[in-house]
Amino acid sequence: MAALGPPQKRVNSQAIKDAIAQYLPGTANVGTWILAGYVENNEIDILAIGQGGVDELVANLSDDEIQFMLIRCPFKKDNTAEETIKDVYICWSGPNVKRMEKAKKKGSDGEYMKSVFTPHHAALEAESRRNFTLRTVLDRASALSGSHIID
Repeated sequence: MAALGPPQKRVNSQAIKDAIAQYLPGTANVGTWILAGYVENNEIDILAIGQGGVDELVANLSDDEIQFMLIRCPFKKDNTAEETIKDVYICWSGPNVKRMEKAKKKGSDGEYMKSVFTPHHAALEAESRRNFTLRTVLDRASALSGSHIID
């Protein structure tokens, strides 16, 4: 496998930022998401955009890829009836991704994509579809969560 090169030269950052501005403005619906991943020549670009929440987002993930996403979630503040929103960045590492590929792509690319998918209230990692639900995302995105990994 050839060296990947600096992430900022391989990421279509402007397209991703434009999508965030268009699909996730302050008034966007809860459940809206943007998914990015690797396309030709190990470049990172938008793969899909949707409004169907976590279930729809998970259905678009690839078990053989590292992917990056931002999703808008409902969040109850301090166990009160008052509901607000949180934009959550998630780095997906499919269960069939080889260890060396995970190490190369998840590290520098994952950190760089976290800076592209801004603003976000929490940053998570996901490795399995089994527990990748809205409930788990909200739990792991909580400031009091002991883990930020969806396994």
